[in-house]
Amino acid sequence: FLNDGTYQDKLYFIPQKEDWLIEAQYCEFWYKHLETTQKIKKYFDKSISQLVWVKEGNHYSRMFILK
Repeated sequence: FLNDGTYQDKLYFIPQKEDWLIEAQYCEFWYKHLETTQKIKKYFDKSISQLVWVKEGNHYSRMFILK
């Protein structure tokens, strides 16, 4: 994810753990790949893997980014 160009054109949001089950389409703030990778690297520094919501057009999905 951090170095794969496949993910460059999508938008992302990293929810707090208590919000993991909320529907992604209700999220108001989405971030570009660069901003998201910067946030994920901070989690990795703490040895924390993270759930990420992915937005591509009107399609939403979830994925875990593992260290």
